[in-house]
Amino acid sequence: MSSKYKELRGPLLRAVSRSFYLSLRILPAALRDPLSLGYLLARATDTIADTAEPPVELRINALGVLAAAIQDGDTAEAARRLPETFAPLQADEAERRLIEKLPALLDWLGELTPSDRTEVQAVLVKINRGQMLDLQRFGRVSTDAD
Repeated sequence: MSSKYKELRGPLLRAVSRSFYLSLRILPAALRDPLSLGYLLARATDTIADTAEPPVELRINALGVLAAAIQDGDTAEAARRLPETFAPLQADEAERRLIEKLPALLDWLGELTPSDRTEVQAVLVKINRGQMLDLQRFGRVSTDAD
């Protein structure tokens, strides 16, 4: 993995993860990048789902856009514009930075090996489906990613 994602898998991951970051350091090197990225994408989708200010429909739409970008490798402009809407709404500085880095996270996903990318996508499809169902049923998602 190139050093261009060093900030994502280092300081950003440490800032949004209390214990997961520490656990990653003891895993085999080949697992660290896909697990780090998968965690960051899951936290980003969770942050979007939990952002209270926008209406539920806007959050569901944003999750759908991001889920499509994750699953299809499509980094369409709509997915790249999500930070404009959701980053300013984050009170937590680490979560704001996480949302601002969505385009870089999607780029990183595109650079994983095909097998690692498929694994990350498989996990995220389940997480995204659950988040969207929770929003549709309850109007909010209340989870703690750590």
